[in-house]
Amino acid sequence: MTLNEVIEILEKYDKVNYSVIREDLTFNYNQLQSFLKDLNEVANKLNGFTIKSNLSRRRALIVILQEEYFELNTYEAKNIDFNVIEEISKQRFNQKNRDRTKFNSPQETHPKNAFKYYGDDMNSFRHYMEAIELLACMSDFYIDGKEAREDIVQLYERLQV
Repeated sequence: MTLNEVIEILEKYDKVNYSVIREDLTFNYNQLQSFLKDLNEVANKLNGFTIKSNLSRRRALIVILQEEYFELNTYEAKNIDFNVIEEISKQRFNQKNRDRTKFNSPQETHPKNAFKYYGDDMNSFRHYMEAIELLACMSDFYIDGKEAREDIVQLYERLQV
């Protein structure tokens, strides 16, 4: 199991006081998050060296959409080539769950008005919330750009109402 997967599991259950033990070392959530952030910073400084995080296909797509289009009220305002979004997400992340039967448009993947988009479909809304949750909790790690990070955290808080 990777560190990202451990963090994802622990965050999902909203555990605040816990430890992750690896061999003879014990880490808390903040230490794990700090370690992953440090790794990414080092990777950015080394020419030609990258660290790819594991994310589901949907989360990887959400990250790219969030970074590029968070300020838009609707995706129709831009001519978005979703294949380009897909390629960028593949370059940045190792994608799990690469099933392409769903999430083939910006609105389907990361809707601009989730309440309106999902309506009474609470199951789909819950899945969207779970996708957003990890990205909002670890926005510094996954999302480039301060405004895009702040926006996804605010979005997650609004969706919890």
